[in-house]
Amino acid sequence: MQKKEFNGVLAIRITLLGLIANFILAILKGFIGFISNSSALIADAGHSFSDLLSDGITLWAVKMSNIPKDKNHPYGHGKFETVGTFFVSIMLIITGIGIAWHLFNKLDSPEVPGIISLWMAAIAIVVKEGLFHITRFVSKKTGSKILLANAWHHRSDAISSVAAFIGIGGSQLGVPLMDPLAGVLVSGLIIKTGIDIGY
Repeated sequence: MQKKEFNGVLAIRITLLGLIANFILAILKGFIGFISNSSALIADAGHSFSDLLSDGITLWAVKMSNIPKDKNHPYGHGKFETVGTFFVSIMLIITGIGIAWHLFNKLDSPEVPGIISLWMAAIAIVVKEGLFHITRFVSKKTGSKILLANAWHHRSDAISSVAAFIGIGGSQLGVPLMDPLAGVLVSGLIIKTGIDIGY
C-alpha cells in the first residue's frame, strides 16, 4: 500500500471513530440532559450533534481529496478539504447561535439538574479529550488540515463539556442559574470555534 493510500485509510478510520463516538455522546447527552433538566448538557448535546455533522463532512472531504488526478482535476482533489473545513465552521456558528437563542429564554426559570447529568458531562470530557489527541496525532502523521480542524472540534467539545460540568455542579451546590449560564457559555465556545476554524 502506498503512503498516500495508507494515510487516506488512516484518516477515514479516525474520522469514523469520531463519528461513532459523537453519535453515542449526542444521544446520551441529549437524553440525560432532558430527563435531568440540564440546559448545559442539552447545549453540549447540540455541540456533539454538530460534531457528528462535521465528522460526516470530514469523511466526505477526506475521501474526495484522496481521489487521484483526472482530466477535469489536473491538480487533484485536495481543495475538497478546504471546502469541507469551511462547511464545518459554518455549521458550528449556526449551531452556537441556535443554542444561545434557546437558552436565553430559560434564564428566567432555571432548574437544578439531576446528579446523573454531572456524571455524563465527566464521561464526555474524557471521551472528547481522548478523541482530540488521537485525531491530532493522525492529522500530523497524514498532513491533513481538515483532520486537524476536526481534532480541534473535539477539543472544543471537551471544553464545552467542562463548562457544562461546572454549570451543573454549581446548580447542585445551590446556584441554579449556573446551569443555563454554562449552556450560554457553551454556545459561545461553539461560535468561537466555528469562527477560528473558518478563519
